[in-house]
Amino acid sequence: MIAQLQSASVTTSASVTTSASVTTSATVEDYFALEAAAPDKHDYNNGVITPMVGGTPNHNRIIGNLYATLYLALKKTEYDVFMTDQRLQIPKTNRYTYPDIFVTQGDLQLLPGRTDTLTDAVLIAEILSTSTQEDDRTQKFAAYQTLASFQEYLLIDQYQVWVEQYCKQDDRHWRYTRYTNPNETLTLTQIPATLTIAELYDRVQFPPSP
Repeated sequence: MIAQLQSASVTTSASVTTSASVTTSATVEDYFALEAAAPDKHDYNNGVITPMVGGTPNHNRIIGNLYATLYLALKKTEYDVFMTDQRLQIPKTNRYTYPDIFVTQGDLQLLPGRTDTLTDAVLIAEILSTSTQEDDRTQKFAAYQTLASFQEYLLIDQYQVWVEQYCKQDDRHWRYTRYTNPNETLTLTQIPATLTIAELYDRVQFPPSP
């Protein structure tokens, strides 16, 4: 089955930044077997396996800036912060994915029988790109909302200063705040951390205006 997955015909998928995606009726067991054998990581979405590829320098700088800020802020607390290569299970939508950044609270909740897959997140952050932003704002956000622990969502544009913050009010309502000024401060509501937008975009180089 692994060989079939690796050699299957490909179509473009919006779920992750990718040069090709494998569309198949793969089982979760097939997915884990492929992940163990392949050099690259994959997103699993209810039978669809999509290979993930590297991001841009801006993408990686923003991830690094956010991770560094959160790591320092959350030291010696009950929170843990993870980035890019930590897999997260979303049981109700049968999805396994790798958020750019996510934070957990308390003891790590691992998928039974696995040591490499977490099952909860208090805060999740995704760096937007042209190929992923629609999914990050719609299907992936909806999937994340099925996690009982999930309370806060950040969407960060890598092409301009633009940060969207969603804070859960109840099961149907999320408060939305937009940040476009580098001098603004973003206060996270679910974890003890604040950051300036300028820090988040430190060393990020935007394309010149036309």
